[in-house]
Amino acid sequence: MTEPPKPAIGQTEWGDFDRLTPFSSCWGSERGRPIDRHYIEAFLGRHVSDFHGRALEVENPNYLKKYGAQTIQSFDVLDINRNNTKATIIANLESGEGIPENTFDCFVMTQTLQFIYDAPAALTQACKLLKPGGVMLATVPGITPLPVSDPYTSECCWAFTTTSINRMLGDVFGPENIQVQSFGNVRTATAFLWGLSLGEIPSEHFEYNDPDYPVIITLKAIKPQSPKHAET
Repeated sequence: MTEPPKPAIGQTEWGDFDRLTPFSSCWGSERGRPIDRHYIEAFLGRHVSDFHGRALEVENPNYLKKYGAQTIQSFDVLDINRNNTKATIIANLESGEGIPENTFDCFVMTQTLQFIYDAPAALTQACKLLKPGGVMLATVPGITPLPVSDPYTSECCWAFTTTSINRMLGDVFGPENIQVQSFGNVRTATAFLWGLSLGEIPSEHFEYNDPDYPVIITLKAIKPQSPKHAET
């Protein structure tokens, strides 16, 4: 698509954006699907071949069932919350308490790492629970709203960059065993901050990727067969 010319200094027209509060304070969810879900689900959709064997997901098995219903042999759900009736494994990704070792072929952890203060420790535990050759598919936020009034996001500790994720993930799995990418551009990042929903952004605006504006960072990591970068 052709970019329109930039307005002259002082001639920018704000229109509906001439306000100090967003259109939604919960990622646009009351207006439709949140914008970041486009990038999260596109990432998982590109890796459907990794959904197989014994698989684990955090909090609920929604993405395992969406992308691996025909290929996954058994589904498990990990949570620290004992009140989660969907959880089959109660464990702490930060401390390692309750984490099974060398058990899973696939581990899906979307939008979770930002709630764990010791993120490198959580990645170490994620590596532990995988079988050698097992795959972790994860996403973390880059540019994101942080509604402190929401009890869920009030516990958020981090937003990430590709630099920080590459270093943390590489230290655990080995740089040769990881793939880290960011997705977003100034239009989708701005819309996400304003609380617009996925349906309010033309689909072609998601096709352009600008690493300067990472809405979502995706992580794929394979547990090495050798113990060099495996669990410690």
